[in-house]
Amino acid sequence: MTLEKEKIDVDRIYNMVESSLSTVQRPPKIFAKTRKKQVGSITSAERGQHITCVCCMNGIENFVPPALIFLRKNRKEELLDALPPGSFGLFNETGWMTADTFVLWLKHFQNFVKASLESKVLLPLDGHSNHKSLNALTFAKNNGIIMLCFPAHCTHRMQPLDVCFYGPLKTFYNQECAIWLKNHPGRVITQNQIGELFTSAYGKAATIKNGFLKTGIRPFNTNIFPDDFFEAAETTDRLLEPSNIEEETFNRPETSVSNEIEDSEVF
Repeated sequence: MTLEKEKIDVDRIYNMVESSLSTVQRPPKIFAKTRKKQVGSITSAERGQHITCVCCMNGIENFVPPALIFLRKNRKEELLDALPPGSFGLFNETGWMTADTFVLWLKHFQNFVKASLESKVLLPLDGHSNHKSLNALTFAKNNGIIMLCFPAHCTHRMQPLDVCFYGPLKTFYNQECAIWLKNHPGRVITQNQIGELFTSAYGKAATIKNGFLKTGIRPFNTNIFPDDFFEAAETTDRLLEPSNIEEETFNRPETSVSNEIEDSEVF
C-alpha cells in the first residue's frame, strides 16, 4: 500500500487515540515556604469514575469531533449537552473502548470524513485487539478506511496525538477541575460536569500543532527514529507458519454484529 497508489493526500491521513479522564483530577504542584509542614490541594474525591475520550485529527491538524465513552448501562443525553459541537456520546458498562464500541466510533468517523472506496482515508492507530475485530475490519474495508497499526510499545513516540495533544489536554483538564472545585466548595465532580470541563480543556489543547511533523508522518521522514527504537516491538512479534495461517483462517469462530451496532445511528 502506497499513498500514491491509493491517492491519499495528507488531509486524508488521520490519527485516532483513546485515553482516560477521571472525575478526580490530579492536583497541581504547589509552591510553599521552606519547612512548611502542611501543604494541601483540593481534589474532588478519593476515588472517581473514569471516562474514555477518543480524539482524532488529520495531517493538517483538523479534528474529527471527539467521542466520550461513559461508564453507564443506559444512555443519558444530558451528559452530552456541553460537549463540543458534533461530539459523539457512547455508553457501556465498562467505560472503556470495546470491539462493539469501536465499530460505532468508526461509523461516527466515516460520517465525518466521508470516506468511500473512491475517496479512501488512512487511519494509523495502535494495534489493540478491540481495533481488529472482524466487524471493524469489514466495515473499514467496505468504506475505504485503511487502518494501519503502529509497532507495539512504540505508540508513545509515533502517534501525533500522544506526542503533542494528550499531555496538554490532561493538563488543561486538571486545571479546569481545580477551578471548578474552588468555585463550588463542598461539591464533587461527577459525570454531569465532565462535558463542561472537557470542552474547556479540549478547546485549548486542539490548537497544538506539529504532531505529524514530530512523528515523521508529514512531511514523510523515514529517518526520524533510530533503528534501535523498534527493538521493543520485536519482542512481541510472532511469525505465523503457512500451516498456522490456514488453520487460524478457517477455524476461527464465527462472530456476528449485534443488533445494537447494525441499528445504531450517529448522533
